[in-house]
Amino acid sequence: MENTTAFIEITAILSDYFDGIYEGNTEKLDRVFHPAGQLSCVTDGSLNLTNKTKYLEIVANREPPESKGPHRYDKIISIDMESAVCHPTKILYRSANVHQIRWEMDDYK
Repeated sequence: MENTTAFIEITAILSDYFDGIYEGNTEKLDRVFHPAGQLSCVTDGSLNLTNKTKYLEIVANREPPESKGPHRYDKIISIDMESAVCHPTKILYRSANVHQIRWEMDDYK
């Protein structure tokens, strides 16, 4: 895949991710995450892994940030075009409910 095309596709996917988190839209998030994908975070020094199914359940059962009316800030920090199948991506997302997520994603097709 040409780098320009890959970049456009990845930014569209990240846009759905940002919107899905903010809106609490599990359909958008379902399209974004690979079926075997996992979300990882460190809480109190422990690594926590959440699979896609559990993550979508958490989002579906919480009040979305959009309903509280907070300002949203999301930013693509980098998209590394390493190869035709791997595009490590770093993003930043902030809202009232989610203070800051710095997320790294490897896109393997």
